[in-house]
Amino acid sequence: MEKDIWAKYQDENVVVVSIATDNMSNAAKFKEEFNLTYPILVDPQGTYASALDVHAYPTNVIVDSTGKIRYLRVGFDPNGILKALDKLTEK
Repeated sequence: MEKDIWAKYQDENVVVVSIATDNMSNAAKFKEEFNLTYPILVDPQGTYASALDVHAYPTNVIVDSTGKIRYLRVGFDPNGILKALDKLTEK
């Protein structure tokens, strides 16, 4: 996510946010371990997961600037994410 998506699209008005459902300490360790520069939102009550109807992890969601979900997939499919982002950013 960091190199193939965030680094490629951060100048295209795309924001990557990871949502951790455990606690701030574990999220901080994960961020440091993998040298992540995008933000991690800590959501132990599952408010955001519930709002996005997420029931399995990882789930990748792309929300456009109007709030419309443009991509939602369980599991990590970098090619699917890149294809959806290319379509939204007209690459």
